[in-house]
Amino acid sequence: MVQQLHELHQTSAALEEEHTAALDVLESAKVATEKENASLRENVKQMSQDQDILQETVDETRTRAESEVVVWKEKLQYSQNECKKLEKELTTADEKLSDLQTLSDQAFREKEGLVQQLHELHQISAASEEEHTAALAVLEGSKVAMEKENASLRENVKQMGQDQDVLRETMDEARTHAEKEVVAWKEKLQHSQIECEKLGKQISMCDDKLSNLQTLSDHATSEKEGLVQQLQELHQTSSALEEEHTAALAVLEGVKVATEKENASLRENVKQMGRDQDVLRETIDEARTHADKETSEWKEKLQHSQIECEKLEKQLITADGKLLDLQTFSDHAISEKEGLVQQLHELRQTSAASEEKHTVALAVLEGAKVATEKENASL
Repeated sequence: MVQQLHELHQTSAALEEEHTAALDVLESAKVATEKENASLRENVKQMSQDQDILQETVDETRTRAESEVVVWKEKLQYSQNECKKLEKELTTADEKLSDLQTLSDQAFREKEGLVQQLHELHQISAASEEEHTAALAVLEGSKVAMEKENASLRENVKQMGQDQDVLRETMDEARTHAEKEVVAWKEKLQHSQIECEKLGKQISMCDDKLSNLQTLSDHATSEKEGLVQQLQELHQTSSALEEEHTAALAVLEGVKVATEKENASLRENVKQMGRDQDVLRETIDEARTHADKETSEWKEKLQHSQIECEKLEKQLITADGKLLDLQTFSDHAISEKEGLVQQLHELRQTSAASEEKHTVALAVLEGAKVATEKENASL
């Protein structure tokens, strides 16, 4: 009996030592958890500051883009006013056709000018098509980079700090690219305005160049809107990651059972984030498809304009052979004048339709932006 009591005392002492060791382990775990929570709270605070900076950058970029759109609209209005002035000059020139000999000399000079202008117009059209192709390549590269970045975000949720740096660099590059594009478009606009001043008496050719300028403006606006949309999607993705990080902090503050439940909820949230990324990718694909359709339409119009230019060039060559008969040339000049008036009317209609399509495209992009924001807000 004494031996059993002695063994019980030893067992009790061993249990007490194990209990004390377990309490020490729990205390150490508690201290480590508190330190980790403090570090996580500091990281969340830093991420919040980074988010504020990113939001300010996005707002500044959006404001600058809206200002650029307003400037483009004002310049388009100025171009339309110039067209009206040129139409009045054409009416005045119609009253001066009484002198057939003077008209013949003027026709020879105008013919040479038209041939030169057609050559310049072909060069401008080719340059515009190359620039548009380069812009599409840039957008495609941006989309590929975005898809890679989203895949990295889904696979490395714990590396949010590094992802913030990547997002910030991407935004800086996008903003730099947008500023370069704006400067390039401004230079092109100045060059086009100089060309319009040189071609003041040639109404049909001037309207063709104005149509090309409107096309370039629409492409530039679409590219800037696409960049703004990409920046907003990056900001929304960052906000979703911050919410996931907050949920992780809440998980660490509970006990072991609550931690397991919160971890399960976190895994579900990660899956939901993957689905959200898929939805965002589908939205980007739809917007890109719409932009491709618009691009195809503009290419068709450009080809049609080139065909019309070739037809006009052939008509000028044919008219050169008919200048021997002064009266026949006078009748042909009157017919060409009526055709120029008709082309002016058609080009104005085309310009109005282009402006309407530009407005519709902006409305579509704005609707996609609002839908994405609502979807992210509901998430």
